[in-house]
Amino acid sequence: MLFRCSTFANAGGEDIHSSSKTPSGFFAGTVNTDPRFGTFNVVAGNQHITYVNHDASQSDQILATLKPVKRGGYYVSQCMKGTREDIFKNIDQWLDDVDAPNVLWLSGSPGAGKSTIASSLVSRLTRCHRLGSSFFFRKGDITLSDPAALWRTVAYDLAKCDPIFAKNLVQVLEQRVVDPGQPDVASHFQYLIREPLAESYDDSPSRTIPVILVDALDECDSDHSQAAQWKVLLDTLTQWSHLSRTFKLIVTGRDERVPKSLRAVCKQISLPTGVDVSADANNDIRHFFEERFAELEGSSSSQWPGNKFSMP
Repeated sequence: MLFRCSTFANAGGEDIHSSSKTPSGFFAGTVNTDPRFGTFNVVAGNQHITYVNHDASQSDQILATLKPVKRGGYYVSQCMKGTREDIFKNIDQWLDDVDAPNVLWLSGSPGAGKSTIASSLVSRLTRCHRLGSSFFFRKGDITLSDPAALWRTVAYDLAKCDPIFAKNLVQVLEQRVVDPGQPDVASHFQYLIREPLAESYDDSPSRTIPVILVDALDECDSDHSQAAQWKVLLDTLTQWSHLSRTFKLIVTGRDERVPKSLRAVCKQISLPTGVDVSADANNDIRHFFEERFAELEGSSSSQWPGNKFSMP
């Protein structure tokens, strides 16, 4: 519940509102205390105070001005159960390490599995109540490749999952220090993300702070039509590293579109391909084919393809 309070001198005239019952305690001297009203007045001496109650519907209307991107129609398949366990273990350790860099950069060439890992991370973080927001950039999609869409969508997601963040964000939007309708990426980050985060979670235990995940950063502004905003977005991602190390951000993408200045402030996990594939990755590939062949044959993987199946 939010209250806005304004005071002004009572001119001495009789208040036009009345109540058949006399409230007591905090509400002594008040009128319009019926909870159906959005406001109630307190008259104390020569001070007339108006309280405004922001109910859920009002807050939702204010948050709707962020115009978050709808992502329900875009789904990325997850990793097969039992695969990529070494990657997930590495990420889990980083999430719990408050001394590590607060940005994780997961990189690899096309087809290395970055997005499937990201999709699996969304489910894992959701199950342990740590996901704050996930945003999957998508090449060729006018909204899912827009640099200006990221932070206002992330802010909306955080507000929907945490009432404290929502309260702080609504206050920012009411003050009109930032216009979500303008493609001002720097202001979006400063006022919709950085300041509300610090205000909401300043002394919170690290495991209670929501994690943000951004996938396929290289597919943002893929046609280079918004080059200026793209550069500002990269700068805000670097600025994230200056926040508390308990504020964790996971970003996936290809190295070639990301400057070294950003990679330098991140913990990096690379997904090798080709001859550089690790033994763990080879085992995952074998497991994948065994499971798929078993589905085709309609029997367990131990029966088919059996010893005839081999990998280099």
